[in-house]
Amino acid sequence: MKLKLFIFPLSLLVFGAGCTQPEQNTTVVIMQTPTIVPIEEAAKAPADPITQGPIAMPCLQFPKKDGFFRWMDAYRNASDAQAVLMAENVFLPEKADLSMLEALKMTHTTDSETTTICTLQRALNVTSWAVQNPDYVSIYAYYKGASQHLSVPVTSSFTESFYCLPRKMNLQELIWICGDAPSAHWIQVHVNRRSGEMKEIACDTEKDGKTVEPGLGCLK
Repeated sequence: MKLKLFIFPLSLLVFGAGCTQPEQNTTVVIMQTPTIVPIEEAAKAPADPITQGPIAMPCLQFPKKDGFFRWMDAYRNASDAQAVLMAENVFLPEKADLSMLEALKMTHTTDSETTTICTLQRALNVTSWAVQNPDYVSIYAYYKGASQHLSVPVTSSFTESFYCLPRKMNLQELIWICGDAPSAHWIQVHVNRRSGEMKEIACDTEKDGKTVEPGLGCLK
């Protein structure tokens, strides 16, 4: 098993004076879910800082289903110190939350291929994960037995291992980016770190044959 922790650089585009910027496209919301954390609990939880350095994105990534299940079993049973350390490095509790692991397990099918797990909020133990299947990726938010998900179709031309990846985390949300981004079209899933609310949006840089700026909230 290999632990993979991800830091994604942010690109800053500077437009020179006098340059004409393309018009901004409209952000298309494909689907949105309600919150799963009660408002009172979400409001009382302390803000998790954005850690700088090798664990800036508190996520585990498993390119093979067998490796994921071996880690999960070892973490659940505390039978392997390395498996527990992997969990702690991304702010999962030292003693596994058995209800969360069971929910995580049940979201996998016989066709599941890759798994990515991220901690959204440490004090509340809110987590998000993505399970990739041949034709779609399901992205989940989980809190104390409650979960919800959004699905993103996988395009037939995609050949990489992971179709959806955690791209950016700020104080408010984790943003998953799906597809060949940046390109003419991609999908983003925004997960609120405190409430577990999810929003799936479409991002496009072409409209009516012209280059446009992607809509608000779209990463470049």
